[in-house]
Amino acid sequence: MDNNTFNTSLYGGINDYVAAAHELAASDLHFVPAADRVNVFTRTNGDMHFQGAINHSEYDRLLNAFKFSSGLDVADSRVPQDARLSMPTRDGTLFLRVCILPTVHGESLTLRLPTKDQYASFVDLGMDSKQAASFEEAIKYGKGIVLITGLTGSGKTSTYYTTLRFLQNDGMKIISLEDPVEQFLDGVVQVEVGEEVGFGYKEIIRSALRSDPDVIAIGEIRDEETARAVINAAFSSRLVIATMHSRDLSHALRRLLYFGVLAQDIEATISFLIHQRLITLRSNEKMYRTAVFAVKDGAISCSQPFLGELTSLTYDCICRRLGNYSHFGQEIVKIDSDLEGIAFGHF
Repeated sequence: MDNNTFNTSLYGGINDYVAAAHELAASDLHFVPAADRVNVFTRTNGDMHFQGAINHSEYDRLLNAFKFSSGLDVADSRVPQDARLSMPTRDGTLFLRVCILPTVHGESLTLRLPTKDQYASFVDLGMDSKQAASFEEAIKYGKGIVLITGLTGSGKTSTYYTTLRFLQNDGMKIISLEDPVEQFLDGVVQVEVGEEVGFGYKEIIRSALRSDPDVIAIGEIRDEETARAVINAAFSSRLVIATMHSRDLSHALRRLLYFGVLAQDIEATISFLIHQRLITLRSNEKMYRTAVFAVKDGAISCSQPFLGELTSLTYDCICRRLGNYSHFGQEIVKIDSDLEGIAFGHF
C-alpha cells in the first residue's frame, strides 16, 4: 500500500470536490480541460454528470497538488501518469486512484473513488429472493469461477464486496487481490497488486494458493496473464471470485478466449456468471434507470418481461428507483451441462 497522502495545505478546496462526489456515490471525479475552462464531471451509475467549471489557473494549482502528493513528476506534462493516494475528508480517509492524461488543452485528471455502497445481503443489493438463493448456493458450496461482469459503473465492485462479506460470515479463509483496495474488510486477507507495489496478479496468485485459502478473489481480469492465472486457480479446487469488464455475457466469454484461455478450460472452470447493466427506459416522456434481473437455468429459458418498454428483451424484470438515481440490473447465469453446450457452441 502506498503511503502517499494528499497535502491539503497545497490545495484545500479539493476536499470539497472529493467529499461531494463521494456523497453522490460517484465512481469517478473528472477534471476535463477545455480551451477557456476546466469542466468538472462526476460519473454515477455509468453516466457523466456536469458539476461546474473552474478556471485554468485554479486547476493548475489543484493538478500540481495531486502530482506532488502522489509522488508524480510535477514538471512533466507530456506523458500519462498514474498513482494511488489517500485523502482525509469529512467522511474519513478515502483511497483514490489518480490518472493524469495529456490532452490538447492540458492534462486531464481523473480520480477513481472507492465505492460508497455497502450492502448487507444480496437482496439489499437488488437481487430477488430466487436469485439470491441461487447465487448464495453457488458460492457457498460450489467450486470454480464466479465471474461478475459488466460495463464501467454498473455495480461490479459493490457485488464483489458484498460477495466477500457473505463468504466471510460463513467462516471461510478469503484472499482478495485488488488493484486498488477500495473497501477494507475485517477477516479478509486483502493484498494490493499493481505496478506501484512491484507485482501483478499472476505472481501473487501463486503465493496465495500456497496460503491455504478457501476462496481467492481477483478484483479484475484485465489481461492474458491474469485470465490464465484465474483459470489455474480454479483448477486447484478453490472457489474463485473475479470481475471483468464486458458489454454482455457472450462478450465476457469471448474476452476470455481472446486472452488465450482454451474453450474447454472455460467450460471446466466457470460455474456461475453475473452480468450487470444499466438500461434506460422511456416512460411518460421521462428517462428511467431500471433494475433488470434475469435468472437463466438449464437451456437458457426465461420468460417475457412484464414491461412493455422491454419487449425486445427476454428478461424477467424488476424495476425500482433509488433516490435521484436508479440502480443497476443483474443477469445471472448458472453454467450447467445444457447451458455449456449452447454457450460454448457458438464461438
